[in-house]
Amino acid sequence: MEFRDEVDVAAPAEIVWDLTIDVERWPAMMETLHSVELLERGAIAPGARARIRQPGMPVRIWTVTEVDAPHRFLWGTRLFGVQMDAIHEVTSTPTGCRNALAIHLHGRGSGLLAKLSAKKLQATLATENRAFRENAEARVNGAPSQ
Repeated sequence: MEFRDEVDVAAPAEIVWDLTIDVERWPAMMETLHSVELLERGAIAPGARARIRQPGMPVRIWTVTEVDAPHRFLWGTRLFGVQMDAIHEVTSTPTGCRNALAIHLHGRGSGLLAKLSAKKLQATLATENRAFRENAEARVNGAPSQ
């Protein structure tokens, strides 16, 4: 089961990508996260791990599985035995870029977890995507981003 949110952003893809890979800064940009702590120093790369604290969720370790800079990265974690993969994709458009966020649930119990958490997951993706758009557009307009 996949949940997805896409928004058009009036900013270059490079700006959105910079915000996307600056994962430790996300909690300052969006209310869906309390903290993101990289467990290894360096660039987002396969094998990199982050400890993420979110409201109403147990602390999870997310591991980067794929990076195609400056367009896409994937990372995943397990929640109640279900594999959860998050996909971040940035695509250039004539007026800026399109930012796509997705959560893919798979494995035993994924259908039940998807059914129980569908509204929350979809709302979280929309909130996070709105934060990426607002912060990227603020940078383009010279306003300080959050």
